[in-house]
Amino acid sequence: MESKSRKAIAYVLVAIIALTQTAFTNVFDIDTTMTVTEGHEELTVFSNNIVDLLDLAVVDVSGSGISIAASDNSAVTAMEDEDNTVAAEDESQKSAKETEENKEQPAASPFDGKIVVNVDDYLTMRAEPTTDAAIVGKLFAGSAADIVGYADGWTLVTSGSVTGYVCNGYFETGAAAEALANQVGQRIATVTTDTLRIRSEANTESDIIDLAALGQQFTVVGQIDGWYQILYSSDVVGWVSAEFVSVELTLGQALSREDELAEIARKAEEEARQAEKERQEAEAKAAAEKAEKEKAAKKAEASSSSQSSSNQTTPTTTQTAATEASYDDAYLLACLVSMEAQGESYEGKLAVASVVLNRVNSSYYPNSISGVIYQSGQFTGANTGKLANILASGPANGECYQAANDALAGINNAGGYTNFISLWKANTDNYSEYMIIGNHCFYRR
Repeated sequence: MESKSRKAIAYVLVAIIALTQTAFTNVFDIDTTMTVTEGHEELTVFSNNIVDLLDLAVVDVSGSGISIAASDNSAVTAMEDEDNTVAAEDESQKSAKETEENKEQPAASPFDGKIVVNVDDYLTMRAEPTTDAAIVGKLFAGSAADIVGYADGWTLVTSGSVTGYVCNGYFETGAAAEALANQVGQRIATVTTDTLRIRSEANTESDIIDLAALGQQFTVVGQIDGWYQILYSSDVVGWVSAEFVSVELTLGQALSREDELAEIARKAEEEARQAEKERQEAEAKAAAEKAEKEKAAKKAEASSSSQSSSNQTTPTTTQTAATEASYDDAYLLACLVSMEAQGESYEGKLAVASVVLNRVNSSYYPNSISGVIYQSGQFTGANTGKLANILASGPANGECYQAANDALAGINNAGGYTNFISLWKANTDNYSEYMIIGNHCFYRR
């Protein structure tokens, strides 16, 4: 602005000089006409010879006075250069100021205008900015939403299909939201090539676990330079080249109140279905067990009542030679009868004692009562501690003693049978001969 003022003053002085041309002619020996050059324009005042004066004139307007001094053609150019320099300095100062202002501004975040919930469970979304307003949805921990507007202490957001107010102080925004999202969000890798090798390690020399197709997606669980570690299955991880996948950070969205109620109803229905299924399975199992027991009972009844079978015999009591035995052997035999037939009739107890003595007298078994009873794989309770408990406490009743003593005296109602089994386990079709006394089947193969 000061430069333009100086130029204007110069033009005025030139005009004054032209008006006093006679005086200046005497001093400078010039004609009565002059031309002022400003940039690419020419201003003719009087005589063409005045150009020589103007080309040599420098107008000084600094301070309180104005003076004209001789100079060369660079004077006007110097004035123009000064103007350009001032403008450049102004532009430079403006640019520096703008640069400084930009430094003070934080870098933009993709989460500007968004929130990420920072709570342990969920953040309630309400229809109005007050705790008394109706609940329209929930934002669970780590979920994201877009900011729509603000109210006193509340922020209006939208997420998924839900728009509502959330109370300030329970979420992050901007750079803080971005950091939290990277911490809690799930990264999904999508295959961008037709076929991608999934490797056991992050290098092209490692084993190939499988091949992934275009568009197939995996959860990212790790990353190193140029490679992503993915969850291939529930318990297997692999590596894929970062060059052939696109990775996107995914965050949870709001659950609407309607969807929440529908989910609660669905879970209740599912639990009811599961309970009904378990009840039906329990009933079916009980029915099957009952049917199995009834089948065994019918089989035992049929075996007991059938007298027409050619290989079934009728129990008869005979007198045979007595067997010498010590008191300990007689007591052991009575305890064995108690273990195997304490709930049977006297005839059933006598038949068990008779089988033991039949074995003692057989060449296929040990020749002593204790040898027969403790023979491996024969009387199971003798080797599991059951018989030992009876030996310690004594036989269940007097019939056990009587049956053991009568059998030792030679009374035998089991004929020559050396085997017996519970009736419900018996398979009479495999026996060459058998008889049934109570709940036992005595047989010969």
